[in-house]
Amino acid sequence: MDEVASPRQDYNIQRQGARVRLRSDITGTLHLWDVTLLNISRSGVLLEHFHQVRVGELYQLVFPAHGRRITVSTRAVRSCVSRFASLAGGEKQTVYHTGLQFTGLTEGVVKLISGYIERLRSSDLNS
Repeated sequence: MDEVASPRQDYNIQRQGARVRLRSDITGTLHLWDVTLLNISRSGVLLEHFHQVRVGELYQLVFPAHGRRITVSTRAVRSCVSRFASLAGGEKQTVYHTGLQFTGLTEGVVKLISGYIERLRSSDLNS
């Protein structure tokens, strides 16, 4: 029997707190590309988008929270093809899901993100 090497772990992400699934379309920008936030935690976000990103690369993410636009530095920790969307004329467009880890957050931004997550969690409990 041949031995198969165990999969190499290319990233190590420690999630800080629970992740919150976003029920409405929260859009932002990643490196000037439009993205949709699918879920968020204090350590990062899961995005849906149409442009390929490179795992390990740094990107700037801008998204709305508490009526403000938050700008954070992130690192792509995983990215994969989610599906293919049909466009007019029968063409297909690749849709990606990418996990981003927040990097170098200031204490003020951490508080904004934590407050945003708590507000989302509260609204989920009340609905």
